[in-house]
Amino acid sequence: MSSPSPHGLSSPMYLRLIEAFNKPADDAGILQGVRKFRSGLPHVRVVLSASPKNGGKFIPCEGRLEAAFAQALEVDPEVAAYRTQPFSFPGPNGRSLVCDFAVKWVNYTYSVVDIKPKGHSRCGV
Repeated sequence: MSSPSPHGLSSPMYLRLIEAFNKPADDAGILQGVRKFRSGLPHVRVVLSASPKNGGKFIPCEGRLEAAFAQALEVDPEVAAYRTQPFSFPGPNGRSLVCDFAVKWVNYTYSVVDIKPKGHSRCGV
């Protein structure tokens, strides 16, 4: 059974967003998403940033581009909070996809964002 959103909407996506924002930080104070970030893997740069918008907890980012986006969210007055790797959803060919960010805006709406370098979009946009 889906719960209604503040705007009277209900959907599995809304429930995933609520779960992502209600998930507590781990013992190290890191707000891990569905994929736990691990440093030391080849070709993976994990950036941890303390986030005032997320209660001073650490936000893990996969690379400099995601870290730069997180910094932009920190200074945007319209952003209430955000999470990285918040949930997975079914993708093409039976694979699961994990979005990079979920953003909670001060007007109680949400956005789901996938960060890609210019020219690397998989959706042709």
